[in-house]
This record gives sequence, structure tokens and C-alpha cells, in this order.
Amino acid sequence: MFLVHPEEVAAERMSPSQRFRELGALLLMDIFLMMFLSVPILILEHLEVFSQQEHEVMRMVQGLPLPVLLLLGVILVPLLEEVIFRLPLRYRRNYLLRWVVYLSSAVRGKSVADGHQQARKVWQRHYRWVFYGFAVAFAYVHMSNFGDVSSTMWLVSPFLVAPQLAAGLIIGYIRLRQGFIWGVVFHAMHNFVFLAIPIFSAVDTTVVNVEDDAYNIVIEEVHDFSLGNHTLKTGPYRYEARFSSMRKVLSDALKENPLSIEFENKKLADLRLHVSLQVNDSALKTHPVLLGHILQHYELKVDSSYKLTKIYRLDIINRDKLVEQKREGKKAKEIETNFTPTRISLINANMETLKGILETHYRIFVVTEIPDTARYDFLIPLHDKELLNKQLKSYGLELNPVDAELRFLTIVEDGKE
Repeated sequence: MFLVHPEEVAAERMSPSQRFRELGALLLMDIFLMMFLSVPILILEHLEVFSQQEHEVMRMVQGLPLPVLLLLGVILVPLLEEVIFRLPLRYRRNYLLRWVVYLSSAVRGKSVADGHQQARKVWQRHYRWVFYGFAVAFAYVHMSNFGDVSSTMWLVSPFLVAPQLAAGLIIGYIRLRQGFIWGVVFHAMHNFVFLAIPIFSAVDTTVVNVEDDAYNIVIEEVHDFSLGNHTLKTGPYRYEARFSSMRKVLSDALKENPLSIEFENKKLADLRLHVSLQVNDSALKTHPVLLGHILQHYELKVDSSYKLTKIYRLDIINRDKLVEQKREGKKAKEIETNFTPTRISLINANMETLKGILETHYRIFVVTEIPDTARYDFLIPLHDKELLNKQLKSYGLELNPVDAELRFLTIVEDGKE
């Protein structure tokens, strides 16, 4: 009945056992509602309205160390969101509204006490809209998790934010009935439960495991919700990738820009893999071995065509600055790539590695005539082209756009047109 006619009532006195019994019952209700309301979202993802892999929470889950993920998801984010969306549900804690009343009374030359009294009457009369308004605002702020929101996504947004709306209503009830702190506690419990699902359901399936005198290769399919950082280590006879997409692995094996690779099966492109390949025969190369096993296991073939498109030429504009990034005299032999949600650290990388990073994470085609023999250390920002250009210039490099005809590859199931 509270949700039909929400009112700002005084918090009830409860014993610890009563408090936790109520929180437990509401948490079970919350879990059931989240599961039920997630069904339309799964259907929309199946219809390719959006990709779960592009969801900001999924990026955090895949890119952040577990302690950092728990600190953000279970402590900092719940506290911040409760301060913004639930603390103001009581008039005396709605500091923005009280400040507006204070300024309004001062401008009109009226008593501040009278101003608060009038505001409280309006507040109580229309409180249901205050309560529902904060819940809807809480739900729709989570649309930002979907990144670039299309017009279609806005049309189906009530389904996309329904879980957050339900959670907002439940937490709002707890905030008024038990107090602000217990609303924060419940929010933290809610987030922990839904982070615990990916944390404890991680299962990797080995699909290729070959060990002989020529090479050793292991390919594992990674559970959709498995936690971990995307890492890549390459060398003349070694290729090791963790939490890497099929698109990225195939682009490495084909030595092609990931943007030039299209998949007949869209879900296959986002399939995440662990790959470990060690070549023992100096006559072999890692790329054809990796490509052969991927195509054979998944029964795929590669078709090609040519299209005119925009590419970016990576040029040296200040050779002295570039020389400062060289790893001369250092003993590291393999390229190491470390990822965070905001940047990529390249250690002992050549220009081909830098080119691949720019292509993959900025979705551009890059060509360069810079010699690929030297090794460098680079720190590349993500999701910010302006900052990227500044960083490249600090290394004495620059990206210049040109038009060119490029080959595009289509990955299809073997035997299909």
C-alpha cells in the first residue's frame, strides 16, 4: 500500500532482528524482481538492440581488479547514489529545496519559517510525485551505462531501466521506514548480490588443447560474466591473450585491423577467449598456427572484398621525442600490454603493436611507414580522441587522415555462401 500512496512518515523503531528480517525479505523480493524484469532486457539483447559487452558495468567487471570493483560497486557508488536520490526524500534533508525556500523568502522579504511551512504543505500534498520522481530519475540515470544510446534504445528504455526503477522504489521505502543508513546498506547488499553472480559463476571451457614437439596451444572460452583484466603478451614464438574477444584474436592471427573483420555470426565476434600459444619449432610462426586452430575448431572460413574508406597515417613529427620512449639497453624481450578502463600501458612495444591498439580501441584504420625494429614504452588513453592526439604528440607522433581502398574480411561458417 505504501507504493500506491507514498507518504513521508517517521522512521519506525525496530529491534535489530526485526530490521534484518525485513531487509532480508525485501532483498529476496528485490532478487526475484530483478530476475523477472531482466527477461525483456535479454530479449532486446538477442534482437541486437544493444550489446551487453558495451555496457559500462560489463566494462568495469571485465576491466577492474576485484578489490577495486567491490570498493566501487558495493561501497562508493551506493553511498553516492543514496546521497543524491534518497537522502532528499525527507524535507529536512532536502538541502537544495530548503536553500531555494530560504532565497525565495529573503527576496520576498518574508519569514523563512513561514516559507518552510508553506513549502512543507506543498511537499506533503504532492509527495507521491516527489517519491516517484526521484525513483524515475534514479532509474534513467542508468541509461548512461549503455554508452551511445540510439533512438531505438530510448523507445524501449522503460524495459532497460525497469530493474533500477524497482530497486529505487524498494530502497526509497527502506529509506523512509528504517532511515538513510539502512537504505545505503540495502543498496550495498543489492549490488553485492548482483556482482557475486559473475564473481562466483566464472567457468572457462577448454575447446583446444594441443601439445606436441612443434607447439603447445590452449584455447578456452570464457564465461560471459568472468572477471579479469584484458592482457596480451606477444613474442616471436609466443602469443598469450586473456579475456580477449574472438574479433581481436582473429585480427591478430590474420594481422588485420579488427574493423576490417565482419562476422556472419555477431555473437561469435564478442565471444571472449583465453589463448596460450608457445611455438617450439623456429620454422613455425604463431599467427598461422593460431588461425588454423580457430578456423578448424569453429568451422569457419574467411571471404574478402575491397571498399573505399578513411584511414589514418601514423607519422613522426618530432624524432627526438620518439627516441625518448625507446627501451634501449633494457632486457625485456616480449611485448606486454596492460589494460585499465581508462588507459593502456604498452611495454617493449613496436609500432605494429601501437597501430593495433589504436585500431582496436579507437575503431580507426591506421597505416605507418615508421620502421618496426625499435621497441618503445607508451601510455595510451582510452575513449578520448583529443587526449589521444595530445599524448601522441608528446611522443613525437601524429595521426593524419587519408582515403584509401582497403580489403575487408568476412568470417562465415564453412560451407555457407
